[in-house]
Order: sequence, then C-alpha cells, then structure tokens
Amino acid sequence: MQFALRVIRKLANIGHKITYKMAVLFARIEDKSLRILLGTDYSVRARSEMTFEEKIYSSIPLIVPLNPSLPAIGRPAKVALVVPSLTSRGFYGGVATALIFAAKLAERHHMPLRIIQTSETGDGRGLEQFFTANGIAIDAASVELIDISARRYNIYGYLDMRPDDIFIVSAWWDAQLIEQLPLTHKFIYLIQDFEPIFYANGDMAVLAENTYRTNRFIPVCNTELMYKFMTHQGYDYIKDNGLWFEPAVSRLASGKAVDNTGKKKQLFLYGRPNVERNLFHLSLDALNRAFSDGGLVASEWEIWMAGQNNLPNIKLSSGAIIKNLGKMGMDEYITFSKTIDVALTPMMAPHPNYPTLEFASIGSAVVTTKYVTKHDLSNYSDNIVITDLSVEAITAGIKKAASMSYETRMKNLATTTIADNWDKTLAHTLKGVDEQLEQYLKFD
Repeated sequence: MQFALRVIRKLANIGHKITYKMAVLFARIEDKSLRILLGTDYSVRARSEMTFEEKIYSSIPLIVPLNPSLPAIGRPAKVALVVPSLTSRGFYGGVATALIFAAKLAERHHMPLRIIQTSETGDGRGLEQFFTANGIAIDAASVELIDISARRYNIYGYLDMRPDDIFIVSAWWDAQLIEQLPLTHKFIYLIQDFEPIFYANGDMAVLAENTYRTNRFIPVCNTELMYKFMTHQGYDYIKDNGLWFEPAVSRLASGKAVDNTGKKKQLFLYGRPNVERNLFHLSLDALNRAFSDGGLVASEWEIWMAGQNNLPNIKLSSGAIIKNLGKMGMDEYITFSKTIDVALTPMMAPHPNYPTLEFASIGSAVVTTKYVTKHDLSNYSDNIVITDLSVEAITAGIKKAASMSYETRMKNLATTTIADNWDKTLAHTLKGVDEQLEQYLKFD
C-alpha cells in the first residue's frame, strides 16, 4: 500500500513538473506571438504595414489618449485624482500622498472625490481604513472609481468632464493625458520625483521631461528639496509658480524605536532591486563590506530587508544573513519599524524618500544617499546620515549610523522637524492652489 502511494505521489510530482514547464512554455509563446503581432518585437516581421496609432500606442500604451465626453445631467463638479492604479498594495509613498492631497482638497471645497485609474485596474479595497488612518472625513463609499486602463489604439477610453472639475495628477503619463483634454483651467501636477531618470535615454525619458515644460498646470512639489531641484534644472515656469509642502510621515505618535541595548541590534535594508534608484546592489555590497572588514560584527546583529516579494534571503561573506520580509502591510511595517536600530534607505533621487523620514522620526539611525541638490538632510533630523554615491561612502555611512547610541538617537528627536499632521503641512499649499484656481473657478 505504501509503495503504491509513493509511486502515485512520484508520478503526480513528475506530472506537475511537466505541466508547469509546459504552462511556462505556452505563456512565453503567447507573449512572443502577441509582441510580434503588435510590432513591438523586431525579431520577426509579421506584417508589411500597420497604422501609426497601432504602432506607437502598442509600443507605449501609457500614452493612449483619453476622449472627453459630456457628464450626466446634474452631475456636480468633482475633484478628480488621476492615478496609474488604486490597488490596495499601492497605498504607499506617492500614491498615498496623492490620495491624501486630493481628499483634503475635496474636503476643503465640499466637493465629491473621483479617482481615475489609467494603467491598471484596482478595486480600491482598504480606502476607508486609509482615510480613517489619515484623518480624512470622506466616506469611502461615496468616492467614484473610474477605470480607463483597458483603452488601446483601437479601444477608446472616455472620460466625462465638467468645466469646473479639478484634476490632480502625479505620474508623468497622466499629466500628458490630462493636458491633452479641453480643460478650461489648469490641472494640479504633484511633482513627487524627477521621473525622466526612471528610464534610459530615449522616448520615455523625453516624454516624461516634456511634461514639465508646459504652463498648463499648477506645480505642487513634494518637499522643498524637490522644488529646489526643479528650479536648479532650469524649469522657470515651476520656479515662478511652484508650491511645495513637507510630507506628514512622522511615525513618532505611534511610539519610539525600542532600546535594544544588551540584545542583538537590528538593521534594515529597503530592498527593492526592481526599483533601480534604490541602489540595491550597491547597498548590498556596502553591507557585505561593513560586516567583512570588522566594522560590524555579524553575531551582534540581525539584518532584514523588505519592499519586494520573492527575493531569497542573502548570506553575506561574514556569514550574516539578510532575511527578506517581502512587501509588508502598513500596520505590520509600522510595528516592525519600531524594532530597528539602523535603516539603510538609499535613493538616487532629489527627494528624501519616505522610509528615511519615517525611521528617523522614531529614533532609528538612517543611512541614505545624496543626489544633485540633495546633499544635507540635517534640517529634518540628525538621525539621518547622508553619503556620497559610492560603495565606499555607503559603507562608511553604515558604520557611522551603527555607532550612534540609543541615547543619542533619542536626544536627536528633540530637534527633529519631520511633520506629523497633513492638515497643518498642506494648509499653506492648498491656499496657494486656491489662489491660482480662483482665476478660473468660483469657490463658495
């Protein structure tokens, strides 16, 4: 009996492996065939001719245009937030900030909120909890979710519009889509990163950069550092008309980092190899050196990384193991953050990334990296160690952060200025937005 069961199990295992390999093969064949048909794979010429629209929009689907349509009779003016997607896994960083900004503007003018998804379908689950956690009084059930992500060169995407709708965008491709609509007033462009550097020199970089060169938007920069960078880059319209705010991302209200004195210290790596500006491999090399050269002793530390699923744990040359926690839920992340002594959160970008500010605000020592006009973050917190963009400099930064005592880190909180209240930090900015919109709209 046992022998028969073992044979059945073995045959099932073999069958499973064959089925899996066949599924992977067929998926690759399907993908390859589709790319050839769309003309985005140049290994085979499947057709002698295709239209301009099919060629360009199959190659760059993000910029497939929208078509305006008339709104339903009696439909009120709305604050319309345009985002790539509203998946629950995306309520972090820039998407979360865009949600808060749009909701606060809608509250300010007693206007309904609609959210328009342009790149991927999301169900918006968790929106109610997100609003509650961020002090937003809007009933999530009243928020209108619109999905236009399925549009293609031969499938139109329609968006009903009123002249007094207020559009807010953050991603560059959404800025391009909205700019092409027959707006009667300017839209709001939340500039949260310098998106041309997300791409190699080419079409996408040019398209992203050109969205900063019109005068059809109200520029709102996430942090003064971001505004100063855009000014430094020579965007005179943004320099003359730009507003900015500091993000209210302090986690201090939920508790300080714990004291691990006498126990193993905890080190965290913001590990996202799929996001190249996070400098994952340079950081990994720096960690390996910090533990290999005696700067940090492996037996005295536990090392973690999070931010991306399906990464294996990584064993350093010293024998220390970086354990991957994957993409964490917000509550899980907040609880986990309180245990960390040193956070390594590099970012090759002109802004201070949110994990840098979040960890510094609770008393962890944080190592991050410089970029062009971002060369000093002490105005936020003395718990932040900022380094040059090299493995050697990041290694030195890790050692410096690791040498900061718990008492020093807690003392630094007295002069930390990381904001914790969105109403306060957005008040001046929203007033400035109103002043620019009042040229076109009448508010109650």
